[in-house]
Amino acid sequence: MAHRFAVLGAAIVLGLTSACSARPADDRPAEAKLGGDLPAEIPLEIKIGVPSGLTTLDPDLTVQEVDVMTLALTAGTLLRSSKAGLQPGIAERCDWSIGTSYKCTLRPDAKFSDGTPITAKDVVASFERALGDKSNANAGLVANVKSVVAGGEATVTFALKHKQASFPLVLTEGPLGIYPAAGLGRSGYFNEIPRSSGPYQMTERTDSAFVLERNKYYPSDLQPVVKTLRFNKSCRPGDTCLASQDRRPGPRVPDSREPGSTDHGSGEALRDFAVRIPLHLHESQVRRAG
Repeated sequence: MAHRFAVLGAAIVLGLTSACSARPADDRPAEAKLGGDLPAEIPLEIKIGVPSGLTTLDPDLTVQEVDVMTLALTAGTLLRSSKAGLQPGIAERCDWSIGTSYKCTLRPDAKFSDGTPITAKDVVASFERALGDKSNANAGLVANVKSVVAGGEATVTFALKHKQASFPLVLTEGPLGIYPAAGLGRSGYFNEIPRSSGPYQMTERTDSAFVLERNKYYPSDLQPVVKTLRFNKSCRPGDTCLASQDRRPGPRVPDSREPGSTDHGSGEALRDFAVRIPLHLHESQVRRAG
């Protein structure tokens, strides 16, 4: 489970951020210097057909694939995993202090999608919720965390139960994204559309569709290239469509395969929406509707 979140989150961020190509200030389509048969022009908006709608935005309950993908796009984490290794996320830097103590310093410009600053208090509240929730489906990620303590407005220190060299990688996981402390203290917060700390913010949500828009307050060096992602529980011509690879008897989802659509390989999973970077979704495949 942990590996799935890490790979998915890293691939999505790699594929949709300006590390692949820089978008002009006037939001004209950017050019991607990539070979192969994918278009060189990256669209401002991409429509994506998914096999199911969202079931939850609560990081402690996120296990379904569409929820996992959405979390990877909206939940800002302290660190990011990339081809080059661990990179700063919301945190400007993280370092081992002494033994089992790990300290992170937030970026001075770290903000939620409404423009309010992200503080150490928000980080502590997010991790304490994960630690204290007895029904947390992703509790294994924080099983070795003894406590999280704020040191002023911009620093947090994690005390671990045992030495864990891989702990920095844990801080890249989508279920450990940062949310506002005030919101987490309110019952039913994740039944609403929570403020985002990640590259995208959710702007619309229904039972069968949702829309993610680029979060303008996400750090400028990590800004996504694609402005808008529209997800719908159907697969139409021109959409990038995800379908289950479940080989058990019964219908495949989505059922409506449009004429002229093309499989882009099973097992490799999703080729990024606009550029050639695979997203390793668990038991999934991608097809491009014609």
